[in-house]
Order: sequence, then C-alpha cells, then structure tokens
Amino acid sequence: NWLWFPYIAYGKITLLQGDPGEGKSTIAIDLASRLSCGMSMPDGSPVLEAQTVLYLCREDGIGDTIIPRFIKCGADCERIGYLTGDEITLQDQEHI
Repeated sequence: NWLWFPYIAYGKITLLQGDPGEGKSTIAIDLASRLSCGMSMPDGSPVLEAQTVLYLCREDGIGDTIIPRFIKCGADCERIGYLTGDEITLQDQEHI
C-alpha cells in the first residue's frame, strides 16, 4: 500500500538523502505539512485524511527554525511530533 505512489509506502521508513543545501529539509517540511492537513501531494495525488507525522530534526532548532517553516507551509502543528536526539517531543507552540 502506498501513501504516495511510488515514493512513500505505508509501514516503511522513508529517508531523504543528499548533499547539504539540496533541499531535503524543504521537501520533508512540505510533505509533512501536506500530510498533517490532508492536502494533496505535489503531483495532485490525494491524501485521504490528515496524518500524524514524526519529524526527525538533528541540525535546526525546533522553536526558531522548524516550527516557523511548518507554519509557513500551512501545517497543522498539533499533528507533528519532533524527534531530537534521544527523545520524542510533542511541542506546544505556546511553550517554545
């Protein structure tokens, strides 16, 4: 089963790999934002319902960089969890 055929399969881990500055974070934030709101994928493929997303963030700060980028993309930030180092954090925007 596919979330976005042929790129993202249900039940599998999806990784973005590339050199610095190639847009991996931009793609990941855009896709996570679309999924959190149930918006269609970049090619118009439908997302049947809003999804909860776990975002791995090892380089940028959640409060000063990542969440503002999610907000700019129109994400439902209540549906996005953040993995930083060894702990999973569900951030409340008021406490950042």
